Formats: sequence, C-alpha cells, structure tokens
Amino acid sequence: MEAKSYYIYILECTNGAFYTGYTTDIERRYREHQQGSAKCKYTRSFPPVKISACWKVHADISAILKVEHYIKALPRDDKKLLVERPNDLQKEFIGINIDEIIQNKECKNGR
Repeated sequence: MEAKSYYIYILECTNGAFYTGYTTDIERRYREHQQGSAKCKYTRSFPPVKISACWKVHADISAILKVEHYIKALPRDDKKLLVERPNDLQKEFIGINIDEIIQNKECKNGR
C-alpha cells in the first residue's frame, strides 16, 4: 500500500466526550463535523468544541486505521492523557512518521 499524509484527530464535543477520527483534509472534515453533515452522526448530536489533538501522519491506510482503533479503544482518562501529552502516540507506534502535532485548536461552531 502507498503511504500518504493523513490526520488522526481527537475532538472534544459539547457533552465533554472525545471523538476520534481520521481524514486527509482536517479543515474540511472539521467543517463537516461543525455543520452536522450526514457523514458525522455522533457530532451531529454533540457538536465539537475544539480539536483537542491532531497528528499529521505519513503512513498507509492500514497503519492509520490501527492508530485510530487504538485511540478509540482507550478509556476516557487515557485519551485525556494523550491530549495532554500528544508525543506519547509516537511511543506506541514506533513505525509511524508523525509530521506535525496540533493541540487545543479552538474553533467556532459553524452551525
């Protein structure tokens, strides 16, 4: 499989929950979450407040899905720790190449 750049992200939602996903275009995907797109079932009910953490990763889709699954399976407290210490993700996945880390990006609700 061919490697390319993806974003793996954690959103904080209005109900205090963390939502995890991946995309190739973080700005477009965040707008979709804000606007309650039909593709965004969970965040239609609980819109995002901010991008709590976001990793730009150069990898193939298989690796991206493994990282996303790992984060989704974490208990809330562990997700919170990952948001506070985003470099810890690199420790869990030695083979992935993290190009950039974005933390606590406040975003206006587009609804």
